[in-house]
Amino acid sequence: MGDVIKKLPIRSGEDEKPRPMNCYFDTGSPYTFVKKSAAGKLKVIAPLSTPRTFKGLGNGRFKVTHIVYLELKLLGFWCSHYGYVIDDSVIDQDVLAGHDFMQKFNVGLDLRKKKLVLDRASLKRAQTVRNIRKEQGA
Repeated sequence: MGDVIKKLPIRSGEDEKPRPMNCYFDTGSPYTFVKKSAAGKLKVIAPLSTPRTFKGLGNGRFKVTHIVYLELKLLGFWCSHYGYVIDDSVIDQDVLAGHDFMQKFNVGLDLRKKKLVLDRASLKRAQTVRNIRKEQGA
C-alpha cells in the first residue's frame, strides 16, 4: 500500500470555479472520500437514500449520509468521480482518492518520488462513453 499527497484543482461542474484542494491518493482505500468542509465548497452534493457505514480509516467506524460529485484536473483533463462525504475528523486531507478513482483513470503512484504516474491516453479514454451494441442478427 502507498500514498501520495498533491494539491489539485477540484470542482463539481463546468460552471463552478475550481478550488485547489489537498488530495491524498491512497492505494489501500477501496473508496474515495471527501471531508465535509471541502464538500461544502462544492455545488453538487446529494443525500444517500440510506446511510452507509464503513469500517477502517484509523480502525474506526463511521457513517456516510451524502455523496459529492467531483472533477479533479489531471494533465489538463477533468476527471469526474463521486466521493462519500465524511466528517472532518476522519481524514486530514480534503480528498482521499481511493483505488476506485485510481483504477478508473489508470493513476499510478511513484512512492519513492511521491509523484503521481499519469498516462494521457488513459485519461482521455476514461472521458469517453462507449456504445457497445451487438450487430443485428449476430
